[in-house]
Amino acid sequence: MHFEKEGAFTGEVSAPMLVDLGVTHVILGHSERRQYFAETDAGVAKKTKVALDTGLTPISCVGETLAEREAGRTIEGSDARRGRSWTQSAPRRRSEW
Repeated sequence: MHFEKEGAFTGEVSAPMLVDLGVTHVILGHSERRQYFAETDAGVAKKTKVALDTGLTPISCVGETLAEREAGRTIEGSDARRGRSWTQSAPRRRSEW
């Protein structure tokens, strides 16, 4: 899902388009999106807000990086990302490595 309501963003879908199609939930911040499309916590938080404002239920993926896992900081990394601005989403933890 793209954070803009409309515009030319090839390969992306806007939240209003998803709602028009009857979609109720949207997965945001999946590890592959972070890895291949350089999605950041700030970008996922922005998309989460748009999803909520549009009436979608965001499933915001948060998880540890490989460095956090190897350092034994899995919970701290996930909690730090989840707590930033995603209090109304349905957070799911998934490794980013």
